Amino acid sequence: MPISNDKGFKVQMAGSEEAYDRIVHQLGNLALIEKSINASIQKQPLDKKQDGFRNSDLILTRHLAAPVVLGKTKLDETFDEIPYFNEWNLKTLSDRQGMFRDLALKTWGLDQMPDFRSVLRAD
Repeated sequence: MPISNDKGFKVQMAGSEEAYDRIVHQLGNLALIEKSINASIQKQPLDKKQDGFRNSDLILTRHLAAPVVLGKTKLDETFDEIPYFNEWNLKTLSDRQGMFRDLALKTWGLDQMPDFRSVLRAD
């Protein structure tokens, strides 16, 4: 979801300004991409961005344009479990956010996310 201050755009994209403001900076809405590619697609709608995603050297970013197939590798087995999102809306962004959480848990061998509240102090 592109970043915008336009109230009408926010409502159109997310149904409300509050929903838009909640999701726009979350990990599920972000994509790692090379600076040169980002410069040409940053203000474009998803269908235009997919050309840039497809040309990325980053596998997880290429997966935004089309499901990634690398051959019979361990990485392919991992990508079999990563959903392909062909739409960019509140539901898919939330699902993608959850996918990143699950991928992090699996990668780091955790059963659940740690509770960091115990290390935060209000001074």
